[in-house]
Parts: sequence; C-alpha cells; structure tokens
Amino acid sequence: MKIFEIISIIFNIIFGFTAAILAVKNHNLNKRIQQVTHYKDRKLIFDKVRKYIANIVKYGNIETECPIQFARDTKDAKFLFGDDIMQYINKLYRKGIDMNQMTKELIKVAGNKEKEEKLINKQRKIHEWFQKQLKEKDRKFEKYLKTT
Repeated sequence: MKIFEIISIIFNIIFGFTAAILAVKNHNLNKRIQQVTHYKDRKLIFDKVRKYIANIVKYGNIETECPIQFARDTKDAKFLFGDDIMQYINKLYRKGIDMNQMTKELIKVAGNKEKEEKLINKQRKIHEWFQKQLKEKDRKFEKYLKTT
C-alpha cells in the first residue's frame, strides 16, 4: 500500500510542476499576442511622433495647426502605451506650442533687437531639443515596438 501512496505523491508533484510550467507559458503567450495585436496601432502613433519631430527640425518653425493636429493624431496613445509615452507626447506638444508662440512674438517685437535676440535664443534651444528627439524617440518607444 505504501508504494501506491509514494507513486501518488510523486505523480501529484509532477502534475503540479507541469501545471505551473503550462501556466507560465500561457501567460507569456498571451502577453506576446497582446504585443502583436497592438503593434500596428502603436507603430502608427510612433510614425506621427516621428513626422512631427522631423517637420519641426526640418523647418525650424511650425504653424499653429501642427501641434493641434499632432494632439489629434496621438490621442489614442493613452490606451496603447504607458504613462511614460503620454508624458513624452505631451512634452512634444507643449514644446511645439512654445515654438509657435515664439514665432508669433518675434513678429510683434520686430525691430527690438534685444527682445528678438532673446526669443531667437529660446527658439534655438527648443529647436536643439527637438533635434535630440530624433534619436530619443526611438529609445522611448523601443520597449513598445519590439517584436521579439
């Protein structure tokens, strides 16, 4: 009778261990399926971010509509990314608004060299920040766009 009890205990241990392994594998599979499912939508938002940054770097200035359109294009990011990306998108938006605002202020202070110089320096710093974002955006989005 004892041999059956020992075999039963061993069988239960093996069964429990196998069930645990299958649960972990199932969890990993579900996580992977979710990544693949969201990839297309995440990539679309990433492309909007890339285009927004590239336009600001290329032209050094943006129209008022550009940050507003960017906000519309990226509004679903809150459902697809963590808070880190939402904060990043909001910062890009605010910096774009600042860039646009300084352009408008430059027109108002035309002829006042001191004010023009201060605004141009502020605008240059924002433009340099956007230049750094050409690479930084890749690092920030990497964990969400990895396919392996």
